[in-house]
Amino acid sequence: MTSIPKLGSGVHLNAQSRELILKVYIFTIDDAERSGHKMLIKDAIKRTSDATGVSPTSIKRILKEKRSQMSGESSQKTFFEERRRRSKPSNTIVHDKSAIRKCLHNYSTAKNESLTLMNILGNLQKDISFNGRKSTLWKVVKQLGFKSKKMFDNRRMFIERHDIRFNRIEYLDKISMYRTDRPIVYLDETRILSNTIHVTTDPLQNKKKKPSKKSHFVIAYAASSSGFVPNALFICEDSQKQSDGQDEKHYEDYEKWIETQLIPNLPPNALVVVGHSLLNNKLLDAVPSSSSKKKDMINWLTRRQIPFSDSFLKPQLYELIRSFKPRKKLYKVDDILNACSFATLRLPPSHPELNPIENIWSIIKEYIADKKFKMTLETLSWAVQEKTLIVNEDQQIWLDAFRQVDDNEKFFVEIDSILDKLSDNVINLESSDDENSETSDEDSATSDFD
Repeated sequence: MTSIPKLGSGVHLNAQSRELILKVYIFTIDDAERSGHKMLIKDAIKRTSDATGVSPTSIKRILKEKRSQMSGESSQKTFFEERRRRSKPSNTIVHDKSAIRKCLHNYSTAKNESLTLMNILGNLQKDISFNGRKSTLWKVVKQLGFKSKKMFDNRRMFIERHDIRFNRIEYLDKISMYRTDRPIVYLDETRILSNTIHVTTDPLQNKKKKPSKKSHFVIAYAASSSGFVPNALFICEDSQKQSDGQDEKHYEDYEKWIETQLIPNLPPNALVVVGHSLLNNKLLDAVPSSSSKKKDMINWLTRRQIPFSDSFLKPQLYELIRSFKPRKKLYKVDDILNACSFATLRLPPSHPELNPIENIWSIIKEYIADKKFKMTLETLSWAVQEKTLIVNEDQQIWLDAFRQVDDNEKFFVEIDSILDKLSDNVINLESSDDENSETSDEDSATSDFD
């Protein structure tokens, strides 16, 4: 008779498998009794092990757990809770991408060795205690817009795409010019997940219920070097249970907030630096994409008095739209502020390290996380206003936040100059000089990462 191979160590046994093992054990004892024999427990365990491939030790622990459950005396973790399959380490990065971007620039410009993902991973683990895997690092590198390039001396470097560098250089040039004669205000938004906890009086049912995956609050604020703009807090709830038109409703409320609360409290002649977010990225006149409805394409062309044939199909209409669409996106928020004589400047996409409010958001979120309350629009608004008053009184927090942004700006000005020289030594194997082709023409405005 061929023996059943033993299961490997650490193999997970689900509830169905455990019940099956118990039934085999009971059947073995019952079968011996029907034959007129009295089987010892150790012999029954051995026969069950031979029949199922599960080790005798595991079977003993399964039996012990079953007895404990039947007697109601189990107070410790059961065998299956202890042996629950370990989840794979999360690929969630505990460090922000800004720190990784800075390290990649430093490695590319300061080290004479050829850069590979493996030696970059080793350097990040030492420099910022990066805990991700090679596959995680590769995803981040691509998200940040870095590409591996071969140099004439056969080394490999990681260099940013042209469009990312261009947006950053343009921003740094303009904000440096504006600083000479205008006060600067940053406008940004963040999102906080609902932490509502339902508690019952029954201790056996006193469990935390996970909030809806899409239930969160949107907070927008503006701030200068002296603190948050007074009387200008915007909060709305973005819930999965709300209607399909909630985004449009939120923007209408946001637009009203800008006109009635933000603008009246802005310093005269201010430059408003606008961060990328869903509310701030509402286009003044959205350009149809290739997946838009045909009637929307036709309406867009008609409004601009662009001639087209009635026989045109969607691909032909879209190519015509691409030919006439504005090179620069026009945003509703910018238009409202410009109409009130405020200049606007867009942060380069995915560069939160150039926004001083990012550091303040973390302080406010930490304060809210320590609060034990049922999160509603009213309670959250109260908590945010309470903390912002405290933060505004501590000028050192704002000095540190703006000093850090100033240091980051100086770093990028210096690094972009070095990258110009470094890129001259790259072996160019591209068939086209337009690196922007890597990003789709239909891409929506990029949101800053948290």
